[in-house]
Amino acid sequence: MRARINHASMITFADEFAKAARQGQKMRKRLKEFERDSLKDKLAKKWSFTKNRVLEDAESSGATCFIMPIHFKKNLEYQPNNRDIMDNLPEDLKKLRDTEGCDVRLEYGKDGAHTWEIIVSCTGRVNALNVKDLQAETRTKGEESDANGVR
Repeated sequence: MRARINHASMITFADEFAKAARQGQKMRKRLKEFERDSLKDKLAKKWSFTKNRVLEDAESSGATCFIMPIHFKKNLEYQPNNRDIMDNLPEDLKKLRDTEGCDVRLEYGKDGAHTWEIIVSCTGRVNALNVKDLQAETRTKGEESDANGVR
């Protein structure tokens, strides 16, 4: 024998179910907005932590390129794209991107779908300084040889 379904209780459950689902959607939307709004702060914190290490590595090794990995959790509501990240870079990196001989670019990370790599480079600027130093050194040697009467 089949149990009789009370339509009054079904309507109530349907209303409760729909209301709960709608509340969940609103919470997810607020969470997504919060995560999107906090992207700039997340990138700024990561950069402030990484900045000194970049300078130390450059000074100790002469490296002109550095990779800063950025990881986003898989269960976040908001997954930023290339443009979102580039638009929210810290001021130092924005200025570096616009500086001649320097570059800041973004590539997909190698650690999964929710990772990015911010690649910071000053290779062109360092090469220009090396050329300038070499020219100054050549001039100095030329002046020394002229002073000694040797050419």
